[in-house]
This record gives sequence, structure tokens and C-alpha cells, in this order.
Amino acid sequence: MVKLWILPVLLFAATAISCSMVEEDRDDCPCWYTIDLTEVDGRVANLQLWLFDKHGKLILNKELQGAPYGKCEVMVKRGSVVCSVWGNVSQKSLLHNDGTINSCYSKADSCSSDPLFNYVAVVDAGTDAVYDTVRLTKEYAAVDFTLKGSILEGGPYELAMRMNTAGRQMNGDFVLGESSIFSSHSDASDGEYRFMFNMMRQKSIEELEVTLLSLADGGRRVVMEFPFGKWLATSGYDADATDMEDITMVLDLATGSLYVKSEDWQTLLPVRIEI
Repeated sequence: MVKLWILPVLLFAATAISCSMVEEDRDDCPCWYTIDLTEVDGRVANLQLWLFDKHGKLILNKELQGAPYGKCEVMVKRGSVVCSVWGNVSQKSLLHNDGTINSCYSKADSCSSDPLFNYVAVVDAGTDAVYDTVRLTKEYAAVDFTLKGSILEGGPYELAMRMNTAGRQMNGDFVLGESSIFSSHSDASDGEYRFMFNMMRQKSIEELEVTLLSLADGGRRVVMEFPFGKWLATSGYDADATDMEDITMVLDLATGSLYVKSEDWQTLLPVRIEI
């Protein structure tokens, strides 16, 4: 007796065998879809591979551990296939999986984002075989934010960033919604307070806001608020770049000057500080 759960596989295999006959109508034949992952480099610790059919239903979800990565061959029905690959997914990302392309990853509350890499492609699997090379893009920025000068409220301090993007769907669309990152400063050195965290790609950077909090005496008081996103936009940061660039920002409270540096450029801006 053939077990029922094997029947779909056998039927699909039988279709593939019958399609090897030259005179068969090939419109109903499956397609061998090869996904080439060999260009994924060592910055990615693990991969999550998702495939969806033309109706947005899940075909395959596979976790691949550790570089070097090879090639993955999947037999799919003919038609368009959405391939979504996510790298460096860990406990800092929450998976919301409903079995469709509307599934998404969101950032876990309060913590820094994962250093995410992503690839999305709509592939025309309308022939006997198609080949797709995965080239991941950097979907996060490592932020290094330093405050210089005297702060009226006592420390220790915490930096809170309010974001407008809560996550990303499998097709790359943004999941809108408020999300926050809280970052404690490293030890103060010569009146400098440094905060470091990862920020996932945002639909709009201009709305990003940063709040400095004082944790003195067990409290949590607002000290200052900064229009972080507007400063980024004014400095010329390209939020839509294929690979997000890391950000270094130094705010001097004494002089009212803001230094912003990314990988390929740097700028110095005058800013108004209200305390």
C-alpha cells in the first residue's frame, strides 16, 4: 500500500517522467529551478530560503547553516515563482508565518536589529529549467552615535530610537508600525557618551527620532530629543541605496555641531540643541 502522504510526490514525479516524452504537451510539465547561493559570503551566518508560487502560497522554506553555500535545486510548477532569501536571522527577529508571501520578519522589542541581508526575485519558471544567482543586499546600518559635552541630568544614560518600520515581508515590502531600539552607553570617556546599535532599513528615515534618557536614581527621565532622521537626510545619507551604509554621528552639545560620516563621505552640520 502506498502511504497517502507520499501520493503528491509520486504524482509530481510521474508528471516529470511523462514530460520526458517528446510528443507530450509541456505546459503542464514542472520546471527545475536552480538557486545559486555560491556568491553569499562569510558575513552571513545562516540563510532562510523561501519560495512562493504565483498565488503567493508557500512552496518551500529551508534553513541553510553556514558558508560556503552551494546550489539548491527545486522542482516547481510552471509559472512565476517568488524567491526570498534572508541572512543573519536570529533571536532578534520574530517570524510571523501564515504560509503565504505576506509572512514577515519583525524586530524583537527593544533590542538592536539583526545584521540582515536580503534577496528577492520574481522568477519566470515557464521553461524546463531556470537558473537564479542570489546576490544579497545589506538591509541594516550599524549606527555609532556619540554625545560630547555636558549633560544636565545625571547618568547612566540610555538612547531610545523610535522607528516607523516594524519589519519586512517576504516580497521585500515594509511592515509599517512603531518600533524602538534602546541602547545603553559604554563608559564615558572625556565627556563623551557612545551608543552603538543596528538599525534595519526604514521606509522613511526623516521620521526617525532619538531620545536621550537619564537612568539616575532608578528613574527614566527624558533629557533631550533629537531629529535623527532629518539630520541624516540633510547630511545626504541615501536610505534607498542597494546596500545600506553604516553611520557614524557625533553631536557636540557645547558647540552645537553635528559630524556625520558614512563609508564614502562625511559632513559637518550646525544644529540647534534645546535642553
